[in-house]
Amino acid sequence: MIAITGHTKGFGKYLFQRLHARGFSRSNGFDINDPQKIIESLDDCDIFINNAYDGFAQVKLLYALYEEWKNKNKLIINIGSRSKDFTLREREVSFGYSVEKLALEHASKQLSGTFSKCKITALHFGRMEEIGYDICYDYVQLAIKTKYNEHRLVDLHVSH
Repeated sequence: MIAITGHTKGFGKYLFQRLHARGFSRSNGFDINDPQKIIESLDDCDIFINNAYDGFAQVKLLYALYEEWKNKNKLIINIGSRSKDFTLREREVSFGYSVEKLALEHASKQLSGTFSKCKITALHFGRMEEIGYDICYDYVQLAIKTKYNEHRLVDLHVSH
């Protein structure tokens, strides 16, 4: 079973519908700022898509879930952003967002370098309006397939 945060709009909704996932968002009583409540509801899930954004809460959720899953054959896919790669001048409007997505990237790399059974993947997309949800979905599918292989997809950057 696949679970996803932020399943009510945007790319999260798109993934939720196509993957027939279990959704976690404020609309159904879950908040990524309360990771324990989400983790307690993931008993039958083996793939978690960490999609919802709320400051550094995505990073906090990643660390909390990793602690729970590190000795289990599971997969965490973090949806990052290419905004973290732009210069300060280009990201003045969204500087906080960029720094928070950069923190998610570093946390993903840190945890994917461990010898745990749980695999950690980070996908960083550029402007989805330019790339298209279908293309981004293909990369999520690629990440999902790695759960069943010996290799790991650690960090993937996609731009138009």
